[in-house]
Amino acid sequence: MNSKFLHVLFRTVNLRQDVRDALSEYFDKYLTSEMTVYDIGCGPNPFSKKLKEKVKKHVGVDIENGFYEKGFIDLVGSAYNVPVEDGEADAVISSQVIEHLDKPLKAIEESARILKKDGLFLCSFPFLYPLHAEPHDYTRFTEHYMDKVLEENGLSIIETKKVGGFWYILGMYFGIYMQTFDRGILKKIKVIQLLSWFIKWICLQIQRLEKFVLDILDKDPKAFSNQWTVNYIIVAKKN
Repeated sequence: MNSKFLHVLFRTVNLRQDVRDALSEYFDKYLTSEMTVYDIGCGPNPFSKKLKEKVKKHVGVDIENGFYEKGFIDLVGSAYNVPVEDGEADAVISSQVIEHLDKPLKAIEESARILKKDGLFLCSFPFLYPLHAEPHDYTRFTEHYMDKVLEENGLSIIETKKVGGFWYILGMYFGIYMQTFDRGILKKIKVIQLLSWFIKWICLQIQRLEKFVLDILDKDPKAFSNQWTVNYIIVAKKN
C-alpha cells in the first residue's frame, strides 16, 4: 500500500508537526539559495538540516541559558538584540517564540531592523492553545493584531495559514488533558497513549467530514473554522 496514503489515513491531530509542515512549505515556496536566513529563538534548531541545504547561510539564534543545549545555537543573541548589522538578513524565522517573550513588540521591531528591503518574516504563533512552558508564557496575538503590529514596523503580510477547527481543538485538548493520567501502570501498557491517539484520529476524521458537508452546502470551510484557530503561520515582506 502506498506510504503517502497510509500517512494520510493514519494521520491524527499533531499541532507541532502541522506547524512545521506549514513552515516547511513556505520555506520551499519563498526561500532561495542566495539567501541569508536568521532563525531567532531557534531552540533545538529543527529546521537547520533542511535550511543549510537550501539557503546560502542559515543562522540559529538563541539565548545562552535557554530551554535547550547551547550546541544547537549558531549565534548567541536574544529576540530583542540580534548581534548583526541593520539589513543583514534576507529572511527571519520566528517559530513558536512570540508567546514566550515579555516584550513581543520589541522583538518584532528587532526582526524588522535586521531585514533587508523586501526581506521576508516567517512567523508561527499560537492562539487557542493552553498555557505551556510556564511561567514563560505571556501572550496570544490575533491575526488582526499581528497585522497591525507588522504594519507599524514596515512589514506587510503576504500569506497566512491557520491551523485549527472545532474538532481539531477538541482532539488536541483531549490529548493534552489525558497526559494527566499517563502514569504508572497506565503508562507502561500505553493505554492512555492509544486512547489519545484514537480520539484525536476520530476528531480529525469528523473535521474532514465537516469540510465535505460544507463543500456540498457551498459553504466556505475556512470561514467556518477560522474562529477556532489554534495556530497562525504567516509570511510578511519588509516594505
